[in-house]
Amino acid sequence: MKFNDAYAELRPLGITIKMVPGGYSIRRTKAMGLGTTFDNLAEALAYGRSLAAQNDALRDLPPLGPMGKKSKRGEMYRHNRKIAAKRAKSGK
Repeated sequence: MKFNDAYAELRPLGITIKMVPGGYSIRRTKAMGLGTTFDNLAEALAYGRSLAAQNDALRDLPPLGPMGKKSKRGEMYRHNRKIAAKRAKSGK
């Protein structure tokens, strides 16, 4: 396998591979730092595939906190729906 083939395979998976003096460097696309360096392309590709599998496992986890920003308007609509539901239930 050539470098261009490995790059084309790993890039859509969120992994960046670079040619560095003496080998190949692998890291996650949005990660900071140099990454892990390997002497031959086969080892680098295997490591890149394992990183991609870890990325898939991390994507399946739910977010750690609330998503988005709460708005005052949303709170008012939610409150009004709750009051309307109570009124409909009581028959007023």
